[in-house]
Amino acid sequence: MEFRVYACVLDTNSTGAQDLSNKCQFKDEICIVRMDVTIDEDINRCHEFVVADLQTSGRVLWSVVNNAGVMTYGHLEWGKFSQYTKVFDVNVFGVVRVTRKFIPLIRESKGRLVFTTSQAGRVALDNLGVYCMSKAAIIAFTDVLRREMRPFGVRVSNIEPMLFKTVMVTLVKHEFNKNWSETDGAIRDVYGEAYAQRQIKVFDFIMSMAMANGNLDIVVDDMVDAVASRRPNKYYRPVHRWWLHGYHRMARITPQWFTDHIFYTLNSKKPAFMENNNNI
Repeated sequence: MEFRVYACVLDTNSTGAQDLSNKCQFKDEICIVRMDVTIDEDINRCHEFVVADLQTSGRVLWSVVNNAGVMTYGHLEWGKFSQYTKVFDVNVFGVVRVTRKFIPLIRESKGRLVFTTSQAGRVALDNLGVYCMSKAAIIAFTDVLRREMRPFGVRVSNIEPMLFKTVMVTLVKHEFNKNWSETDGAIRDVYGEAYAQRQIKVFDFIMSMAMANGNLDIVVDDMVDAVASRRPNKYYRPVHRWWLHGYHRMARITPQWFTDHIFYTLNSKKPAFMENNNNI
């Protein structure tokens, strides 16, 4: 099966966009299109381009793969409230904007709608609360959309990767420093600098414990299957270690008190407020 790919990027002059153009095996079958999923005008412009190109080539749009995402790191009361709106505008409302705009074309082809979420949308992780909230929202969106699209012959798949070292993960420390620096002084005093810095060590420990790696081919292979398979799965849960394959099943049956205990143990450092009160 051959496809013409419309690869949407924030900046057509970026390194990633240039790599897509230069390293693609079938250069004549890829179009690099600028689109910010938070801007309706960008989405409309992209839609117009795709429709015109399809009419010229005599093809149909077979699939939309929603992969745009951002992450923030830190406790839920740290940083500015704008971090919530930024994450949700990209991870949730951006996904919904793009999907709603392109559904008519996918309905016409009886094609595929594919979403990249995360297993963090199933089990919420400390310091990644905002990100987990956004992914949980899209998991709910895909579940409902899958049922609503079934009468039209449109398949909906959800890709839920776990612990891969993407570019987004490399920005965690930057996001943490930004959130902590923008936290109100009175709240910073409650937690203390030592406690705050401990949160980065917890993240590093989780990534090292799970031996997270950057082999994104595992995820991409599932995306390809969701797009091209005759009978795509409803859910794909790509992992890079055999012992992580049953994680989502274990998470569903694990009592919440046990999950809470694991996170309490990982983050055993007490906030400054508690240490000071215990010393009184």
